[in-house]
Amino acid sequence: MSEYSGEAKYRPKRYQSIGKLFKKRVPIISWLPKYDADQAVSDLIAGVTVGLTVMPQGLAYATLAGLEPQYGLYSAFAGCIVYTVFGSCKDITIGPTALMSLMTYQQVVNKNADYAVLLCFLSGILQFIMGSLKLVTVGFTSATSVIIAVSQLKGLLGLKFESSTFLDCLLKVYQNIGNYRLNDTILGVTSIIILLMLRKVKDIKLVGPNGKPSNKQRTIMKGLWLLSISRNALIVVACSIISYWCYRPNSEPYVILIGKVRSGLPPLKFPPFGTE
Repeated sequence: MSEYSGEAKYRPKRYQSIGKLFKKRVPIISWLPKYDADQAVSDLIAGVTVGLTVMPQGLAYATLAGLEPQYGLYSAFAGCIVYTVFGSCKDITIGPTALMSLMTYQQVVNKNADYAVLLCFLSGILQFIMGSLKLVTVGFTSATSVIIAVSQLKGLLGLKFESSTFLDCLLKVYQNIGNYRLNDTILGVTSIIILLMLRKVKDIKLVGPNGKPSNKQRTIMKGLWLLSISRNALIVVACSIISYWCYRPNSEPYVILIGKVRSGLPPLKFPPFGTE
């Protein structure tokens, strides 16, 4: 009797009820009934901050992947909608990443965007299978961070050239360094410095004579915390205003702009399995 009881107690997960398994695979069923107004306010702040950050980030990642800018915006929100239902981790990057963009570029260079769409579809199927089988892949991205930093030197210095590899990009930066644009460099370096400074603002602690912060000091620290976590959005807004204010039609722009971005959304359909 005890032997069978022990087997029931330590029964493998595959014998769990269908209801528990469904909740585990679709986490929104568990957390949505507990969702409250305080969480909604926090999510609203996070959503606005992330949204303002994702727009220029998505445009940059699309360029890094060798695609038109609008594809970065499409991929920035499409995955988030699905992850809201099936996601189980709140601290994770959903959407285009630098590593993903670099790997996509190697497959779609000198090809049209249909290849990127099909690559996304097949990658999603593979990830679904890996997730269902609970497989884990760990990668080291130190080399990728160096590649990303070098690839962004072109925009930071305001240079215009095409490159296909890490060494090619580094060589062309060296060859064209004399053509750098001062306005682009000042704007980029200043933005980086301000971002790094605002990152530390949230760590400022204020205390009163009794060793504890007063109500006024708590309010100030809360404001500094909000300022710090919204630093990306603030930089995006500030740079957008500066770029708009400096823009003059039919003349050389003060800073290099991304250009016209195609409006609207593509139709919802299966990815193409054939292309020209």
